[in-house]
Amino acid sequence: MEKRAVLALLLCGLVLVVHMVFVAPRLKRPAPETETPEESPAETPEPTPAPTPSPAPVPAPAPTPAPVPAPAPSPTPTPAPAPAPTPAPVPSPAPAPAQAAYVAADQDKIDAQQLTLANDLLTSTWTNESTGACLDVVLTDFYASPEKTGFRTSDKREKLKVLGAFESVVLADGSERPPAGMVLEFPELAEALSGMKMHATEGPEGGLTFRGKILRWDANTRTYHDFLEVTKTVQALKDKYEIAMEVTLRNLTGAPMGLALGVRALEGITEEEGSRTGATARIATLSEQGHPKLLKERAVAKADKFPWHETQGNVIWAGLEDRYFAALLYDEDRQVMQSATLESIKVRREAGAEPVPSVRAKLTTRLASLAPATGETRKFRLFVGPKKSDVLEAYRPLGLPQMIDFGMFGVISHVLLWILRGFYAVVRNYGVAIILLTVLIRVCLHPLTKKSQVAMHRMQKLRPKIQELQKKYKNDKQKLGQEQMKLFREHGVSPFSGCLPMLLQLPILFALFWALRLTFDLRQTPFLWWISDLSQPDKLYVFDTAKFLIGKDLNLLPLLMTVSMFLQQKMMPKSDDPQSQQQQKVMALMPLLFAFLFYRFPSGLCLYWFTSTLLGMGEQYFIRRHLDALAAEPASGGKKPPSRNKKRN
Repeated sequence: MEKRAVLALLLCGLVLVVHMVFVAPRLKRPAPETETPEESPAETPEPTPAPTPSPAPVPAPAPTPAPVPAPAPSPTPTPAPAPAPTPAPVPSPAPAPAQAAYVAADQDKIDAQQLTLANDLLTSTWTNESTGACLDVVLTDFYASPEKTGFRTSDKREKLKVLGAFESVVLADGSERPPAGMVLEFPELAEALSGMKMHATEGPEGGLTFRGKILRWDANTRTYHDFLEVTKTVQALKDKYEIAMEVTLRNLTGAPMGLALGVRALEGITEEEGSRTGATARIATLSEQGHPKLLKERAVAKADKFPWHETQGNVIWAGLEDRYFAALLYDEDRQVMQSATLESIKVRREAGAEPVPSVRAKLTTRLASLAPATGETRKFRLFVGPKKSDVLEAYRPLGLPQMIDFGMFGVISHVLLWILRGFYAVVRNYGVAIILLTVLIRVCLHPLTKKSQVAMHRMQKLRPKIQELQKKYKNDKQKLGQEQMKLFREHGVSPFSGCLPMLLQLPILFALFWALRLTFDLRQTPFLWWISDLSQPDKLYVFDTAKFLIGKDLNLLPLLMTVSMFLQQKMMPKSDDPQSQQQQKVMALMPLLFAFLFYRFPSGLCLYWFTSTLLGMGEQYFIRRHLDALAAEPASGGKKPPSRNKKRN
């Protein structure tokens, strides 16, 4: 009973607390409302001036200040609007400049204009808006890949626009603007620099100079005063794929200032066909030993997966690269930058097309404190050029040769490229040079290939004896292994003799694969008939709409390569061993896998693999003839076992 009584008391207390906290406040609110209308009907209907009596009841109902203050402040705001209109003209300009602490000078006096910067290797368009921005960069020695419809390739050839080829950049608020690079950014002055127009003049040697001034609002004098003068000079360097930019900042105040200078280098890069990875974003830093180090590349197509990536300290350069071209910004005096930023953006490639991911690359550095009436100059270089070995070699201190990465067998790749260029110097056709190089590699690897197949043939002849040993010692694995090794020694064969020669060939095959995939020499190089570019899929026919599995392009070389691989599989000797039969079934699927992998690969790679498969079929035919000659011989590596019948003298 005592427990029940205590429980009843607790429940009663809980109900009381819930009532006081949740129910009572809700019941009190309608009560004053019923009281006020009861009192107000006498007072409220007749006088709008009745706010004067209303303050009298206000002190009495202390708990109901909420309704009463509403009329009470009403008289006080009434005088407030009176002073507001009188100074209205004066305060209205005051709040506006107070919000914009910094503004760009003479914006209403400067007209927007576009100017051209050029040398013998590139042409660039600039605007005096956005602190003097680079709108595009066109390489005059290179052309964009021509379009193809059906069997016909367009005769129209356009210079390759590496930067600025997009229709627009789609901003976060949905608005759009042209892509812009080499834009100055100051975190402290972001509002003033937004779209800042500058005075532009052309120099005597074809350079451009942009000048502008930033003003700061003075709350005491309620006027703008000179704060910072910005001068930017750009020049296309002779015989180089570079644009030099010199930025001078001058302190126009009477006190020292410190600023962080950022340069938005570029927004997106043109992506050509034939590369499965597409364009990538790169950042290079300086290692502790003082050597350039390229950080892991980030795929532009997956930029939305890393909306913001920043690298702090010892930054050398930042930029974007495609398979054959690169664009990056670095400090001319090789000073390390404070940070590099890769930011995800959306770009529209063509009018009406859906926005796709891209990347904006930016470098930031902290300037030394600017003394009054003094300035500081920083020099930058924008590289926009081909990823050719001889071009990148001039930038070895920046680590640019590392952009061409042939993998772990890079040394072999360079040797194969040297041989390929030697063949090209003789035949003047890279397609024929690839065929000759493939023949040379097959001839050099023939001894290993032959040794491998002969060893496998001899192992196959020993299989019945191996199976007998497996049945005899099925319960003793150690004894089985010893007897098998004894059998191998007696017949002069090794279980690894078939695999080892094949493993020795893999480095050469991988090295050649990456050499043909990445070398600039094959770009827009024709072979014969319909193969007009060995760096692109061969595109025998281009459909108007995408087809199942193959897309819009009908590529013939991968199909021929697949058929040849099937024929090569048919030429392989059949085995009665269940395990070997299972392996052959798996290998029969390899041609289909290669057809899927190679269908979008450059035609130069497909030509190499197709030629190698045909040569392999011929090589296999002659090796089989040799194996047939050995069929009557014992599996002893060509050595006859010693005769037991000794010749008597």
